[in-house]
Amino acid sequence: MGRYGCSRKGFWLFGWGRGLVAALMSTGGVFLFSFLLPVETSEATLEVRQQAFRMVILGAVAIVALLGILSWWVLPNTKESTLSSSTTEEWKGVRTLLQLPQVWLLAIIIVCAYVGYKVTDDFSLFAREVLDFNEINSAYIGTMTMWVRPIVAILTGILADRLRPSRLILWGFLLLSIVGGSIGTGVIPLTWEYTYLLLLLLGAMGVYALRSIYFSVMEEAKIPLAFTGAAVGLMSVIGYTPDIFMGPLMGYYLDHYPEEKGHQYVFLILMGFSIVGLIATFLLKRIKTP
Repeated sequence: MGRYGCSRKGFWLFGWGRGLVAALMSTGGVFLFSFLLPVETSEATLEVRQQAFRMVILGAVAIVALLGILSWWVLPNTKESTLSSSTTEEWKGVRTLLQLPQVWLLAIIIVCAYVGYKVTDDFSLFAREVLDFNEINSAYIGTMTMWVRPIVAILTGILADRLRPSRLILWGFLLLSIVGGSIGTGVIPLTWEYTYLLLLLLGAMGVYALRSIYFSVMEEAKIPLAFTGAAVGLMSVIGYTPDIFMGPLMGYYLDHYPEEKGHQYVFLILMGFSIVGLIATFLLKRIKTP
């Protein structure tokens, strides 16, 4: 770690830990859901399915509550730092960041990568409504992609120590463009189920690779170390806006178009944002920084 950015290992280790916890919780939820349903899922009534899903939600709530209690008692109390900066200096740092084109390009990259992350919410539903999997098998598809997350975080982090993170981000967006275009255009027959499963797996790999390293590009983009915290905050405000618009956007297409067509539109959106991410990453690589 030098004058710019912060530790790459810190970012991908954070991604690994977050992905591992998500995968464990997803797996536990699927096992609980399948345990509460009859052996033949098709025989379960709507009331039985609702009750099973309610228990999964209550289980997740209990885990989060337990973690909150543990955090209260286990995490050490931190004393207020004796080094403080004035509000004027803080706003000066923000204004400096706003003038850096690489900050805006990184924010666009995060937006495009996070759109891919939101599209992974559609993977299980796609398997259920388009590939005609039952509820349990569809849930297993979602769990499978969750387990991709910690594995990809480690592999991506290792590669990022040997290659430029921006190059890996280019590859990630290229992969998502191919996956989104292949599914979105409907050129592959629906009878090729294993091809679709492979595409979903590759899509998950691309998404979680991007999420593991996009903040680590700050070092390569020469964002001053003193402004790292403000830069992460500023880029997060912009970058995580898909949490606001992707849910309604996906819901619109899935509700207003026949099952297969609606999902194709969702994956075409993925392709479009991935292409924008490719362009932003390419421009970021061409910026001459001191």
